[in-house]
Amino acid sequence: MTYKTTLSNLSLEAVNAIARALVPTLHKGDVIALYGDLGVGKTTFTRACLVAMSGDEALDVPSPTFTIIQTYDSAEFTTPALHMDLYRTTSAHEVEELGVEDLLPHHITFVEWPDHGAALWADHHLAIHMDMDASGERTWQLVGHGVWAQRLPRVLALKTQLDAWGYGQFRRTPMAGDASSRRYERLHIGGEFGAPRLHKKHENDTVLVIMDAPPKPDSGISSTAPAYSHIAHLAEDQTAFVAISKALNFRGFAAPKVFYHDIAQGILVLEDLGHEGVLDATRAPIPDRYIASAKALAMLHSQKFTGTLPIPNGQYTLPPYDLPCMMAEVDLFLQWGVPDVLGTQPSAAQCADFKAIWEDMLAPISQRQETLVLRDFHSPNIIWCDERPMPKTIGMIDFQDGLHGPFAYDVASLGQDARVDVPLELEQALLLAYCTTRVDSDEHFNMVQFRADYALMGAQRATKILGIFSRLCIRDHKPHYKAHQPRVWGYLRHNLRHGVLAPYEAWLKSTGLMDALNEKFLKA
Repeated sequence: MTYKTTLSNLSLEAVNAIARALVPTLHKGDVIALYGDLGVGKTTFTRACLVAMSGDEALDVPSPTFTIIQTYDSAEFTTPALHMDLYRTTSAHEVEELGVEDLLPHHITFVEWPDHGAALWADHHLAIHMDMDASGERTWQLVGHGVWAQRLPRVLALKTQLDAWGYGQFRRTPMAGDASSRRYERLHIGGEFGAPRLHKKHENDTVLVIMDAPPKPDSGISSTAPAYSHIAHLAEDQTAFVAISKALNFRGFAAPKVFYHDIAQGILVLEDLGHEGVLDATRAPIPDRYIASAKALAMLHSQKFTGTLPIPNGQYTLPPYDLPCMMAEVDLFLQWGVPDVLGTQPSAAQCADFKAIWEDMLAPISQRQETLVLRDFHSPNIIWCDERPMPKTIGMIDFQDGLHGPFAYDVASLGQDARVDVPLELEQALLLAYCTTRVDSDEHFNMVQFRADYALMGAQRATKILGIFSRLCIRDHKPHYKAHQPRVWGYLRHNLRHGVLAPYEAWLKSTGLMDALNEKFLKA
């Protein structure tokens, strides 16, 4: 599978712009093969890419014609890079003897005169065929092979849209990803590389965030079997993000302001709330920040949400966190978690009992459409903005799958953080802070009912996550999620102590899952 496109009449600035657009999308193991005669700009383009990767405009990038391989692995490079020139090699065997095959998986590789090494990356690489006529006019043909057949058009679409918004001249750097298909980049508008000091729309910002989130239309298995994403109300595009961000900002909370957006393409330019989180250097919770997060959440839940939010040229209706949605989430445990733990599929009777138990437990709370449910309010999605007053001290991100439903779910997301250990003492402290803040604004707030709801939604969430993490490990080949499963099982065991979950605890024991989960995760 390939994708081809031709770019004509390229100026030197256009070459640099392509480098700035390409670099944030590169991953370890990527190969960019550069074809063309002497003097067409292969080394010039590679230098532009390496400068964009390092942020060092004075970076020395010698031609590797004689060294053949030049390595860039200093601290400035988040991912090490290779610059290779195979002009002086005479065969594929000679390239193999250089040890190139062992180097490729650990670097981003730019290779000039790539023919003798082509077999090493034939399936997946970006080929750039460069030509320059006697007048100096550059013409490039870009060919994406394998994974690049899908990635290349996205790179070009993003570049075109950012150019149209006036951001094309600025340096972009990738941000850490998550388990989703979204990508994030930081857009540095502080004047790097001689670019204008600031974009015309911003007076004080020096860094913005680009969200690259292609729309994902639902595709049901059949006309009578809708996709999980539809039942679980997962966002098909970023309309919800725009609407919820606007609503949070209007109510005095810290969410990224949306400066520009193209919903059809899934490209947004956002305010950067910073990179300070709620964990310390050892990735342990910072108690004061978790408690502040609980208070901010309580202040949010004290406000009324009707479920309808304004958006440009219309309104957006928050999907309900209804019973089918909640059931689809816990069903992931049956599909992926149970086989992962027991090694066999659950029986039809076990599945029927599981679903009946959960429907009985969730039916009452699923009917309470109380507030905006951010859905992923936990450490990766909380930004510490200590220069701002409460509640803006707590930056909220990653809420595009937000729903209208019971507030206990978000509190459980915080107090039972799937990625870090929240000590029981801290969990109890943040629950007290949450309840106290709620009572301050509503004397009728029912703390007893809340505690039951918290245990129920905590168990629902933990059950769902055990299924998701098994799926990520098995289907998506992301084994690092195994490290989080013992923690999530610990939260679920803690929630089972509440009487509201007695039927589920009995089911886990009767199926042998309680013992199997303890065996698998308590000894992990």
